[in-house]
Amino acid sequence: MILARWITSNDRAVSKWLANPYHVHQRLMMAYENEERILFRIESSKESNWILVQSQRPPEWQKAFIDFKAFDGPPEIKELNPILKSGMGLRFKLLANPCVKRDGKRLGLFKESDQIAWLDRKIQAGGGDLIDCLPLTIGMVTSYKDSQNKDEKQTHFGVLYEGVLKVINPSDFNQLIINGIGPAKGFGFGLLSLAR
Repeated sequence: MILARWITSNDRAVSKWLANPYHVHQRLMMAYENEERILFRIESSKESNWILVQSQRPPEWQKAFIDFKAFDGPPEIKELNPILKSGMGLRFKLLANPCVKRDGKRLGLFKESDQIAWLDRKIQAGGGDLIDCLPLTIGMVTSYKDSQNKDEKQTHFGVLYEGVLKVINPSDFNQLIINGIGPAKGFGFGLLSLAR
């Protein structure tokens, strides 16, 4: 696996682009055109904004950004080859879309206890055990497929999780890292970041 960190420029057009995760995903996929799926998360601090992208191959970033100067240079790239052992404790960060499906619609889980229970189920199904976490509600994240048509908006309920988990089944947990967690991955949700 490859993790790329794209540091964005402070241009107004770039800020507008970052505000629409659907368009971010579309543009990023141009750099990863041989990938079936990428996982990404938009992050920011007082100094800068950046995008983390997890993929199977390195990006061909010039293909996507030759005509759109979104970044101050090529992405920082690092190979991910997690060595997982049963019983290993890890810190994690995850922006997710915790929800439940009712009548064919996904409905966000607004209660903190429901958000934690949702993540606990996902981690357990993926070969891990949730030890502790703090969910921070981001709220509704809006995207537009067509910037000109505001009726085509899609909204997803976002929660930023940080905490500690334990690996139970390394093989299953590795698949969880590759596949991501929860729905709306094309809108910037589901990338599980880990640290010792």
